[in-house]
Amino acid sequence: MNKFLKGLAMLAIYLNAGAQEMPDIEDEQASQDLAEQMIYLQEHPVNLDHADLEQLMAIPAITPYQALRLDRYLKSHPKLSDPFILVRDSILDLRTVESLLPYICLDSYSPAQSAKLKFSTRLQRKWPDAEGIADGSFHGSPLESHTRMRFRPDKNWEVFGQCQHDVGEPAWNDYCSGNLWWSAGGGKRQIILGDYQMRIGEGLLFGGSSPRIFSSHWSGSARIDAAEVRPYFSSHEYRGLRGLCLKYPLGDNLNVIGFVSRRQMDAKTDSLGQITGIYDDGYHRSDGELERKNNSAETIFGGRVGLSANRSCDIGITGYNRSFDKTTVEGLYNSFLISLDARTVRDKNRVSLELAKGEGAVGGYSGEIGFMVRDYAGRINFYGYSPEFKPPRFNSDNYFGGDDEKGVTIAGSYRAPLGFDISAIYNQFHPWQPFPISSQGYRGFRYEARLDKKIFQGLLADLRIRSLQKEYFNDGQSVDPLHHTSNFTLKTGLRWQLAKNYSAGSRYQTSFFGDSRYDAKSRGEIISLAVKAQLPNDLTIQMQSVFHHAPSYDARLYLAEPELRSGGSFHGYWGLGRRDVLFLRYALGRTGAFYLKIARQIRDYQGQITKNTELGIELEFLLK
Repeated sequence: MNKFLKGLAMLAIYLNAGAQEMPDIEDEQASQDLAEQMIYLQEHPVNLDHADLEQLMAIPAITPYQALRLDRYLKSHPKLSDPFILVRDSILDLRTVESLLPYICLDSYSPAQSAKLKFSTRLQRKWPDAEGIADGSFHGSPLESHTRMRFRPDKNWEVFGQCQHDVGEPAWNDYCSGNLWWSAGGGKRQIILGDYQMRIGEGLLFGGSSPRIFSSHWSGSARIDAAEVRPYFSSHEYRGLRGLCLKYPLGDNLNVIGFVSRRQMDAKTDSLGQITGIYDDGYHRSDGELERKNNSAETIFGGRVGLSANRSCDIGITGYNRSFDKTTVEGLYNSFLISLDARTVRDKNRVSLELAKGEGAVGGYSGEIGFMVRDYAGRINFYGYSPEFKPPRFNSDNYFGGDDEKGVTIAGSYRAPLGFDISAIYNQFHPWQPFPISSQGYRGFRYEARLDKKIFQGLLADLRIRSLQKEYFNDGQSVDPLHHTSNFTLKTGLRWQLAKNYSAGSRYQTSFFGDSRYDAKSRGEIISLAVKAQLPNDLTIQMQSVFHHAPSYDARLYLAEPELRSGGSFHGYWGLGRRDVLFLRYALGRTGAFYLKIARQIRDYQGQITKNTELGIELEFLLK
């Protein structure tokens, strides 16, 4: 198999087989969050007849340069009547406009997703390979289900509901969520009853459901203003708030947000009945996890007062109080936090900052400088979280947050001559405290660089390099690191659009994982072959075959694959084997669609051979 992979490596052709292009995110939950964020943008498209530059840059289908070019065009051509006029006037190419359609609307144009009633239900068969399942204690169902309903009688009202069953859960009433949402004045006035999320400032206190993505690939941003409120629709069970949220202006420049939330949480308790930890992943696949399910109640209430000058400047102060219905061990959470956030936007440049503070030596900070100069777009983000900083809903470059870390991230992209697109991102991180007293015990850096080039019409090439380096220390007895780890990944390929309705290609990537405590390095390899065809009678077929050889779990590789619309689109590979995926989409006229996914995998990992078959179906109905 290894020799076969090396022989096929010369193909080096890349195809993003998913329905939407997504950055390579080597975290399953992060990719799931981004997929659901893109679904939200489809269901709440940006109106080009009223959008500003910041809203255009939030669309995942276009780059910062394209957003700037589109913004200039829309200012001189108001009331666009047809999105394909952008192709006629050479503002965007046809492929970009077609990718843009799910996320935009016009006063005279609405995408298919803008239906009054939308209903979808998904059922997948999966065999999880998490700890505690393969050892014989798995008693739940291998089926995963997710049903969603959205009813929007007019542009100001919306009712949303969902119910899901995670694979491994013994009970089918695993998780239900819903909300009633009212909005007016372009989102300046909002009321949400039920599940909701907030993104305030840099997200130190309340960051919503999606972490920032560490990727050089431009993925857009869901944040429109410094204090965004929206219904919670994610399949993640505990990242949202549940209760009542009100956003209302008290004049032209003064706005207020008030919120209250009370919801059940999974808590770990000691022999005295005190809460010693909160589990927020929502999985219950063992007897111990089932005993913790919804065994405590969390209450949060607070608000924000903001002062703004149009959309160019905003400053606000936010505070909240958090408590549980059981006593907690000392230092488990911040019962009170307050933050000050400020943000200014001027044409193509922006600056934002948030400072958080609570009782005692508790604090965190995060800021960002973003700018565009001709064909260059970039951002600099700096952040720091003290060891005691433990907000309830965190969102930052560090995925979990509040774990004794500070650092800086620098990212940029450049439209170079001869049609080259160059982008890169770099992150340096180390503990907030000195190593003798730090709870983290490591420091390091990571980076990713990407080069894209259109070879000729319909043929695109890319090359990516990613690396993560860490140094580990002990309890402070030595100033020198005990050991270090390194992870280096190379990805390369082409995508070939054979005709308007056909594309094909493949992808090669390899990863090296090293640990200074051992002599040998682990190496993983993947080759992916894929085709996509949009056939008559509204039938779309995607096929993908992946050959993988990753003898170490640490050297595992992730790859996008055809996926049901409401699911994530990444899959992790390790061991020696192959995975084949068939994905079908059949449009039911203008009333909905039918999705089918069949995946078959054979894997040999450390001498243990497993054969898994996954089957997924989804139905979607629309009512205009």
